[in-house]
Amino acid sequence: MTGIIKENKIFISSLLLSCFLHTGMLMRFSFSTAHYLRKPLPRPELVYQKPKPRPKQKESSDQETKGIQEKKSFKTAKALIKAPSVPIPIKKDKAELLDKFKLDKGQPASLETRVAQRRVMVSEIKSEKIDNPFYLNYYQMIRNKIRNRAYLNYSKMESGEVYLTFILLSNGSLKQIKLIEERSSATSYLKDVGFNSIQEASPFPSFPKDLRYPDLTFNVVISFEVKD
Repeated sequence: MTGIIKENKIFISSLLLSCFLHTGMLMRFSFSTAHYLRKPLPRPELVYQKPKPRPKQKESSDQETKGIQEKKSFKTAKALIKAPSVPIPIKKDKAELLDKFKLDKGQPASLETRVAQRRVMVSEIKSEKIDNPFYLNYYQMIRNKIRNRAYLNYSKMESGEVYLTFILLSNGSLKQIKLIEERSSATSYLKDVGFNSIQEASPFPSFPKDLRYPDLTFNVVISFEVKD
C-alpha cells in the first residue's frame, strides 16, 4: 500500500512539473510573438538601376550593302558589254520592199532623199539718175528687209519674178506701192506675196541726213526660186 502511494506522488509531481514547464514555454512564446508584432517593419528602399547601353550597330553594314550592289551592277554591265551582238533578222515584207528598189540583179538601188529648197532674192535695179552712196546703202537696207519678209510669206513651191515700185516718205513710211504687170513673170500667188511683203516690211528706217528729200521712189524685183 505504501509503495502505491509513493508511485502516485511521483506521477503527480512529474505531471505538475511537466505542466509548469509547458506553461512557461507557452507564455514565453506568446510574449516573444507579441513583441515581434509590435516591432515596426522596415521601410522598403527603391533602388534605381541604370539601363545597360545597347551595343552599337555596325555603321559599315549599309556601306557593305551598297558595295555589294555596285559590284553586282558592274558585273552585269560588264557582261552586257562582252555579250556578242546578235544580228536583227529582217522581216520578209521589208526584204521584199528592198528587192523592188533594185536597179539590176545583185546591185541594190541607192535611195536619195531630195529636199526642195526655197530661195528669195530682191535684185537691185540700177538708176542713172541717183548714184549717191547714201542712197545706195539705204536702198540695200530696205531690200534686205523686204527679202526677209518675203521669205517668211513664201510657202508654196512656185518660181517667178515680181516687179514692184513704191514710194517712201522721209520718215520711212510707205506712201504708195504698185505692181508692174508687164515686167512680172509670176503666178498670182507670187504677186500677192511680193506685194504683201513690202506692205508688211514697212515702216522702214528714216532717210539718212544726207538724203534731204521729202520722198523717194524705189524699184525692186523679187525673185522666187525652188531648187532641188
